[in-house]
Amino acid sequence: MSETLKLPSIFTDHTVLQRDLPLTIWGWAKPQATVTAKIADQTGSAVADASGRWKIAIKPLLAGGPHELVVAAGSETVKISDVLVGDVWVCSGQSNMEWGLASARGGDEETKKANHPLIRLYQVPKVASFSPTSDIDTKWTTCNPTDAKVFSAVGYFFGREIQRQIGVPIGLINTSWGGTPVECWTPREVLEGDPANAYLLEKIETYKAGGEIVPHTDPGNKGAGMGWADVNFDDSNWPSMTLPCTWHSKGMNCDGSVWFRRTIDVPADWAGKDLQFNPGILNDFDYTYFNGKQVGATGKETPEWWMVQREYVVPGNLVKAGRNTIAIRVFNQWAEGGMTGPADRMRAFPVGEPSRAIELDGDWKYQAELALPHRTPTGQNTPTLLYNAMVAPIVQFGIRGAIWYQGESNASRAAQYRTLFPLMIQSWRDAWGQGDFPFIWVQLANYQNGMDTAAGSPWAELREAQSRTLALPNTGHAVTIDIGEEKDIHPRNKLDVGLRLAHEAMILAYGKTAPRSPMFDSLKLNGATAVVSFKYAADGLTANGQPVGFEVAGEDGKYHPATATIDGPTVTLNSPAVAKPISVRYGWSQNPGCNVFNKAGLPASPFRTDDLPMVTTGVK
Repeated sequence: MSETLKLPSIFTDHTVLQRDLPLTIWGWAKPQATVTAKIADQTGSAVADASGRWKIAIKPLLAGGPHELVVAAGSETVKISDVLVGDVWVCSGQSNMEWGLASARGGDEETKKANHPLIRLYQVPKVASFSPTSDIDTKWTTCNPTDAKVFSAVGYFFGREIQRQIGVPIGLINTSWGGTPVECWTPREVLEGDPANAYLLEKIETYKAGGEIVPHTDPGNKGAGMGWADVNFDDSNWPSMTLPCTWHSKGMNCDGSVWFRRTIDVPADWAGKDLQFNPGILNDFDYTYFNGKQVGATGKETPEWWMVQREYVVPGNLVKAGRNTIAIRVFNQWAEGGMTGPADRMRAFPVGEPSRAIELDGDWKYQAELALPHRTPTGQNTPTLLYNAMVAPIVQFGIRGAIWYQGESNASRAAQYRTLFPLMIQSWRDAWGQGDFPFIWVQLANYQNGMDTAAGSPWAELREAQSRTLALPNTGHAVTIDIGEEKDIHPRNKLDVGLRLAHEAMILAYGKTAPRSPMFDSLKLNGATAVVSFKYAADGLTANGQPVGFEVAGEDGKYHPATATIDGPTVTLNSPAVAKPISVRYGWSQNPGCNVFNKAGLPASPFRTDDLPMVTTGVK
């Protein structure tokens, strides 16, 4: 029980409050204390209950500021400065939403320009809890290069575009965690409402009974004392590993510390010059050496260390012509460790001369300094635990809407996602009590070619489950089937993702006109011909060359590639292998080669017209 006046961290200096909605301000004080709140020309009061909790309702405010929020109880006063009123958006999901700005395509240059005083950032730390919590250990910041660097790239690009078009202050709340399935973000009582979710609820009890899995602690750098960073150390007996990768993917099923070594040949005119040394992402922590001297280190003091691109500067006095030795000690506390790239970010070059870079991907010598039992964190993957700790504390805070990038971790259970995803959306809307606020997600991008089977595609079924969720009111999606990367589940083009989400927000939240991706509208069958009509393609469709990605099937349900001809918003399909088509599908694989767009440059969304059994299930 608190006898001190306190507000949750969602109210700190630089807060953005939601305009045009009744405001709720809450916190803790001495039981039965009368608490008052004042901002701009609005005031309100409430009496704290027996546990010291209080809640004050304030009439809606217009966009603007800065204001000062003053909350008082007796002799105690809390003042929150530089408060703006505008639009607040929640950014949530798994790693593609979490992915930091600096790691996105063009992120280095964008980070340097990320001074936007009318955009504010609220980074929710990664925490899991068995029961709903009431506060979060963080604070609001203005959008600046330091904080934007590790903030959600998708959220940043989305918020920047909204602010540019609408002109009001924008608050971005990033609450995301890589690798997490949708049920982690859903309240327990909602999951309890469907017997099909029983096994998900069992996961909570199993995790609780097993106790929390905690990460390893680094016992200290012993390899340096054994000379593993030295130029003259003989590593000829060490095995080689082709980087970037995780060492777990190469059969090293351990956590702990692993050293990586290699040499590079430096041109003569580089000698004595400061060297920009970028070894990519190192999971989790590192000590980095150049010619035997430490030139960089990253530990827990660095926010979002697990996805921070290391960028160290080697002093010129260490750089010599010819052979130079690099040694990196990586300590992994749990999950997967290694030098994980991406390859195109692993480079060394004289400061200011990136065009002359030496590439650092490829073969490195490696040796384990300390092998610890492999630990896989499970708390964040346990149903409801992230909702409790990373969503529940802010549901009283007014918002304009939410953007969402998630689904990869549910792809093997796409059939269940048809139910779980809309269930989660509705649970958030119920918790916020703001009606059907705009909820906009990213449809999964194209990636790899490993999960498809002869019977079908889990990733295609997940995209279909996302499309079916558009049946909920005031929802939209950003189609990204054209900007994925075959070898990376994290597409670096986060700019277009953010802009496409912003298109939907313009329509759903602001009542403006904006382009949308073409969507299947209708199918007409005429003997050997099938004609597909698309909506959101009134100006016609186009393709990069011959339209591809379409398939037709007859009564046997077996699909065959179809020759496609575009005519305005329709596509006519034929296949010599199917005399009488009865169903059509498009982009139906994990990484389809589809290439149809509307005149706005937005890709058509994958679809199918059949109701054949799904290859995915609801249990894993």
